[in-house]
Amino acid sequence: MPSDFTDFRAPWEVYPDIPCGSIHWRMGAGESAMGEWGAKFQTLTQEQRFAYRGMHLAPPEWGKWLDRIIESIPKQKDETEIGRIIRREVDEIFVSFTFDSPDSAEVKTAKIDGGQTESGHVFKLKRSTDGWEILKHLTQRWTV
Repeated sequence: MPSDFTDFRAPWEVYPDIPCGSIHWRMGAGESAMGEWGAKFQTLTQEQRFAYRGMHLAPPEWGKWLDRIIESIPKQKDETEIGRIIRREVDEIFVSFTFDSPDSAEVKTAKIDGGQTESGHVFKLKRSTDGWEILKHLTQRWTV
């Protein structure tokens, strides 16, 4: 861990007798503890998240939960970035969004006129060293 990393307790260490998935984590003191933990965990790099997992050995159900959290954070950030790029390109709504791999995605958009879907685009995106970029030569337009 970097020297500027400040360690913090995991939810299963704060309330060791409360199981993962309990309503306790969605209300009162448990909700507060989970919110504080989540805010701190989000600031870690992906490498730090894996190191944190090794430092805070979790019971099996918590380990599976933490693995899902670690896996989902980058995907959420990617979806946000891709959404900004698409909104810059077209004035259409999202229809579908899929990751073909960690470094490529496909987004389908639609233009709605008078409550009816009339047309849209299918965008192929690829992650580059500068972030996500639209592969314009692969963009397809579709119509109803």
